[in-house]
Amino acid sequence: MNQLTIDTVLTEWSNEFHATLIKNNSLFIALFNLDGELLFASNSMANFLLPVPKNSLINPTFEKICSFNSSEILIFEGFLTITTNLNLNTSLWSQIYRKQNQLLIIGTPDATQLIEQNTTMHELNREIGNLQRELIKEKKTLEQTLQLLNKTNLELKELNHSKDLFISILAHDLRNPFSAILGTIAMLIKNLRNYDLAKTETYLNYLNLSAQHTYKMLEDILLWIKAQSDKVLFEPQLYSINTICKK
Repeated sequence: MNQLTIDTVLTEWSNEFHATLIKNNSLFIALFNLDGELLFASNSMANFLLPVPKNSLINPTFEKICSFNSSEILIFEGFLTITTNLNLNTSLWSQIYRKQNQLLIIGTPDATQLIEQNTTMHELNREIGNLQRELIKEKKTLEQTLQLLNKTNLELKELNHSKDLFISILAHDLRNPFSAILGTIAMLIKNLRNYDLAKTETYLNYLNLSAQHTYKMLEDILLWIKAQSDKVLFEPQLYSINTICKK
């Protein structure tokens, strides 16, 4: 079987080669004139170049390349370092040709550099994964803190309600009995010489009952305050329901 020459293949498949060269992201092609004007760049190269394309060539520089003296069309073969529009340097194994006051650069990425970049990307991905896990932990911690804050806020609302209830009890349930007691005492003082012993005894018994009732109410309030602050010990005792009902 006779093999076709490369010239024949290039001629017969020129359109396909052209499309591949343009779309191939592993092949970097740029054509400059000697004044530094960019005449053509493949997609991969165009994505790398700075706004002033010739300034992307840093080792060797564009000026250095132009100064190469050679009778051959191929004036340079080796690593060409370019700086990208992301301020990152990359090396291309390149062939640079000069013909008719034009420079043709054809380069491919350095395999070693690609491995290093892949290693760096792997490390970055691992760090990103660690950060994501840390963020998940922080999120859970924040959620727990939020739940605790909500619980505390609810408890504060309950305490505030209890405080309002306590003030209401003091303002109404205690003030009224004391007002009645003070009023009765004032009446007794005013009419002490006019009341007989039986009537005075009746009022004194009323004062005694009112004072005991008020004292019992005050004890209940103090017990309720202790219960709100969890200072009441749970001490269950046996009682006769029948006895309680008779009382």
